Amino acid sequence: MNKFILNELLKKSHSLSYDIILKKLNTDRKKGLDEKTIEKYSTLYGRNKITFENKTPLWKLFMDEFKSPLVIILLIASLISYYISKDIIESSLILTIVFFNAVFGFIQNYKAEKSIEELKKYMVTKTKVIRNGTMKEINAEELVVGDIVYLEEGDKVPADLRLLESKNLYLDESMLTGESEPKLKEQDILDEDTALADRKNMLYMNTFVVRGNGYGVVVGIGENTEFGKIAKSLKETKETKTKFQEELADLGKKITYIIGGIISLVFFVNLLDGLTLIEVFMISISLAVAAIPEGLPAIVTLSLALGTKRMLKKNILIRKLPVIETLGSVDVICTDKTGTLTENKMHVENVYIHDESKTDELLKNMYYCNNSRKSGNTYIGDPTETALKIYASEKLKENNNERIHEIPFTSERKMMSVVIKENKKYILYSKGAPEKIIELCNLTPKEKKKLKEIYEEYSKKGLRVLGFAYKNIRKNESNKDNIEKNLAFLGFAALVDPPRKEVKEAIKRTLNAGINIKMITGDNILTANYIANEVGINGKSIDCSSLDKIDFQKDYQKYKDIVLNTSIFARATPEHKYKILSILKNEDYTVAMTGDGVNDAPALKKADVGIAMGIRGTEITKQVADMVLLDDNFKTITEAIEQGRTIFTNIRKFVNYLLSANIAEVLVVFAASLMNYVALRPIHLLWINLLTDGLPALALGNDETPKGIMNGKLKNKKEKIINQNIMKDIIINGFTLSLILFSLFYYYSSNLILAQTVLFTSLVLFEFVRVMAVRKDSNVNIFSNIWVWISVLTSLLLQGIILYTPLRKYFSIIPLNIKDITIIILMSILYYL
Repeated sequence: MNKFILNELLKKSHSLSYDIILKKLNTDRKKGLDEKTIEKYSTLYGRNKITFENKTPLWKLFMDEFKSPLVIILLIASLISYYISKDIIESSLILTIVFFNAVFGFIQNYKAEKSIEELKKYMVTKTKVIRNGTMKEINAEELVVGDIVYLEEGDKVPADLRLLESKNLYLDESMLTGESEPKLKEQDILDEDTALADRKNMLYMNTFVVRGNGYGVVVGIGENTEFGKIAKSLKETKETKTKFQEELADLGKKITYIIGGIISLVFFVNLLDGLTLIEVFMISISLAVAAIPEGLPAIVTLSLALGTKRMLKKNILIRKLPVIETLGSVDVICTDKTGTLTENKMHVENVYIHDESKTDELLKNMYYCNNSRKSGNTYIGDPTETALKIYASEKLKENNNERIHEIPFTSERKMMSVVIKENKKYILYSKGAPEKIIELCNLTPKEKKKLKEIYEEYSKKGLRVLGFAYKNIRKNESNKDNIEKNLAFLGFAALVDPPRKEVKEAIKRTLNAGINIKMITGDNILTANYIANEVGINGKSIDCSSLDKIDFQKDYQKYKDIVLNTSIFARATPEHKYKILSILKNEDYTVAMTGDGVNDAPALKKADVGIAMGIRGTEITKQVADMVLLDDNFKTITEAIEQGRTIFTNIRKFVNYLLSANIAEVLVVFAASLMNYVALRPIHLLWINLLTDGLPALALGNDETPKGIMNGKLKNKKEKIINQNIMKDIIINGFTLSLILFSLFYYYSSNLILAQTVLFTSLVLFEFVRVMAVRKDSNVNIFSNIWVWISVLTSLLLQGIILYTPLRKYFSIIPLNIKDITIIILMSILYYL
């Protein structure tokens, strides 16, 4: 089948029986495709991937480095200078340094783009597919036409599918059709002219399953899907600037105005001193290029991008760069229990059988009222359901009955049911929260009281308890709404999911960092309290069913007081989660919230930091989340906050370093001009800028985590990078540096070339001393960051080469003797101390 025929099939899939489609695609409903056909279709029709980004060519990325008005003016000025003075050497050197500055800027931006691009490789959708008769999980990009895909609540549809089978399947198609209400999907054949929004037997790429489950056959992939057709007409959306970038851009403008004013004074003072217009112009523009920190936003982007790569190694997948900034401000974590605080390695610890004669019925309930599925020798699905199925399959003699109907689990219902056909009998099996199941069973008050005591005893030991019930029904009762009542109670299964060993220490570190922790779980209050006590979460606990008795709008103050003073929330629903989050946000807390289910998506989207689970999380939560825990571990949240704080601190460090050093350069040149001296030539300023602005700042941006960074709260979310203390430090150090440097220049001023050489070399050395001083103030080991030392030593070596080789004549400098070098070094040590 060629691509044209495939496209025609896609257009008509909704109006054809799925038997015809399966036959045309040479696939099988139960077995799926074989390896040979998969390879053939992959070659014929390509990958299930949409590429609609307009990637910036490398040459354009490089040319963007020359867009700065200051750089353009400098290039023009150097050409004019050559035309007037005929000094080709200095003009050529200026052009060469500008070129290398551009190369360095290009490398920074390229590395940032590549780092972000690499991260996108991890943001892949996983999908369950039947191949060679076995269900397996693969990357959605590996899908081919003819694949049989299984979807359940929370999954993202990975391609365009023709529905084969469905159980109460509802999809959110708002991104495609604009309709907000979930659509019920059924496999009936439709008219060929049925509108896209009404094709209830089709599932379209990038829509989401919000309820139920089903199977479909892939009929469209990549750009041949309905979403792909839209995507092809789109152009790359520009990345939104992070708060850091916006703040630095605004700061850069203010600094430009201030420095611009000082440079204007330098310009007129030098002009009055008798320098030629072109000389004054070159000095002023060179000083502007060196002093204005245009590269700050690029270094921030690269620092954030490299930070995300480091975090990935710690199982933290950052989906949105701005979240790194917010992580440093988090002061409340709302966390799930299962899998985040616990190991998520469920196994059945105890089983209570209400009636020994019904043991087989209890085992069948565990096996059939269950959506986990076997893949080879393992099971795919929810860990609780997997544990139940493994337990039941080992004890059941036969398990080949047909499941004909399902009433899915929801967080509001707290239960699920299925109808099984066994020979000629129809049986309803229900499982769920013990109190919910007991409520629906025909039991005496005495029996209910006894059963409550039994499951509470299990819960006190930290076990997760599920109740099971059943009843025989008639065939025509399968789809009735009120079928789940008058049930016969079967028993309990108590499952163990022990706390993660490393979580207790992680929670201790988090609390020491000034961060409050609230555990929000669907388990009952006894289990919740047991686990909370084991991991070190102390405080009041509440069963969220009691919150339902409080009107959130009318009694908001009462609701708020409970939320703010409670640490453990049991039997919580997504609605409770959302209300808890709303209150915390209203109280101006910076909240990180975890989630995994489809109904957690609104809360994750509203949270300052939405955290999805990488292992058990649904695709919809991963899509709306800011970050994904690839190991579902609470410890990883603590590490993410630590990394967020580290990156914020490092950005402060290099901003502090660059601005204080640049202020010093401007003030020295300005002070010298007031005394009728030309302190530095244009070539000197540009060379200093090349050596000191890029590599050292970037190395600072990737410094180690400072000691004690998790001791106490770091900052408020409204606090800017440059707060009063940082600004004070920048100004004091800028003036101190300029005073020392000008003193050195003035000491040698009787010999202008020697004075310029001393100042030129001193600026390079002192700026690197400033790097070390900034690191010392931030409480890191001075020898810990090898890249700082490499950048410093490389730059000093380059300075030594131009100072003590014939290259010095091109810079109009002379070699310094031991005495001069000793004076410079002693002054730098004095400054450092």
